[in-house]
Amino acid sequence: MYSDVPATNVLGTDAPRALAAIAQPQALRCMLAARRVVLWSIVAPVCLLISFLIGFGSANPIVAVYSIVAIGVIPYGVLAVSAWFGILLPYHPVPIAYRWRNRRSWWPMLGRWATLVLLPYGVVPALSVALMAPTLLIWGLTSKSALTKKLPDNDVGLGLALACAVAVAAVYGGQHVSLRLIARRRDRLVNYLSDPRRG
Repeated sequence: MYSDVPATNVLGTDAPRALAAIAQPQALRCMLAARRVVLWSIVAPVCLLISFLIGFGSANPIVAVYSIVAIGVIPYGVLAVSAWFGILLPYHPVPIAYRWRNRRSWWPMLGRWATLVLLPYGVVPALSVALMAPTLLIWGLTSKSALTKKLPDNDVGLGLALACAVAVAAVYGGQHVSLRLIARRRDRLVNYLSDPRRG
């Protein structure tokens, strides 16, 4: 669900609001942060509840706590970085019937749109793995079983603490890069977002 259109097409889904804020860094910062919070609050609470219910009856409740922390924190960092996708490659949410009527210009209307709708389903999971990469690397290098057996609880906890720290850094770094990308591409973004016919 974090790969879906609202998470990755951060400017195109509400072009008028994005255009109104595009020259105001503080307004953009608030808009991007609000998107992250709303998307997180739509997906994460359900996943946290399921994780709690599954872990509540488990023999090792500390693992359930670790799972809840990971589910709650790590995706928030992913959302901050996945916003870059919609800044670099925005698209207008126009009805599929309109795209089909204009299929003669097939690349902007169908090809580009289909690519940008489907590509996040590969990009966002890859970002999740990238945020977890330091933890996975440390677990692989320090574990006596080289990740072929269950890790000790302390190792899991320390690894997840590192992953959460990386996710928090991704929130701040991702927001900073997002604002710089928008500032650098402002003219192109204004031209594109001002014309919904561009698909």
